[in-house]
Amino acid sequence: QEQKDAAAIAAHTVSPPRKKPRLGLSTSRSAFLQSSIEHNIRQVEASLAEDEYEIWKRQPA
Repeated sequence: QEQKDAAAIAAHTVSPPRKKPRLGLSTSRSAFLQSSIEHNIRQVEASLAEDEYEIWKRQPA
């Protein structure tokens, strides 16, 4: 009985499989980070180009 309990405990402590990366395995981590950084920079530049204050000023009172 003790051996069965030990086997059951061991089966429960197995770590779950890691999530697969969204991108293919061919794209390295550094390439993914580089693309995400470039994407974030483009988003920031777009938000700076269209400032909320400028949009608000154009709206009729």
